[in-house]
Amino acid sequence: MVVKATFYGVIFTAVELTLYCFVFAFHSLVTQKFSVMESLVVGGYAAIWRVIYLQVFLQVACLASLRFYERHESAALTLMASLVTFCVSALFYCYGDIRAVAKLFTLSGDVRILSEGIVVILTISVTWILIVKAIPASLRASIVGP
Repeated sequence: MVVKATFYGVIFTAVELTLYCFVFAFHSLVTQKFSVMESLVVGGYAAIWRVIYLQVFLQVACLASLRFYERHESAALTLMASLVTFCVSALFYCYGDIRAVAKLFTLSGDVRILSEGIVVILTISVTWILIVKAIPASLRASIVGP
């Protein structure tokens, strides 16, 4: 059961991190008129930021525990677990101030600036829909269990 739970956390986080990278790449492609390669570098940098500051590993652990206790089908719990890990890693490793972390979830007046917190909410929601709801039951059973 622990192996399936960990596998679920890794798969969910990998899909979500890929979406996160592509959202930032598309945003820089459209708003800043970067080339495709430069846009992919921007998206990769945004994803690597989350790996360097250990947010991804905390997210895998939280999602695995949700799967272990069979609460992974709750979108609210999945979103809450991912946002808590995002805020904790941002607070301890990057900013050190709760007001600076709150700025990660606000919209900027400048179109060229994309809010990391809002992108996390978007990508977690889309990934949850893809993995928990959109995959056929037979394939989902092999990924997340019955």
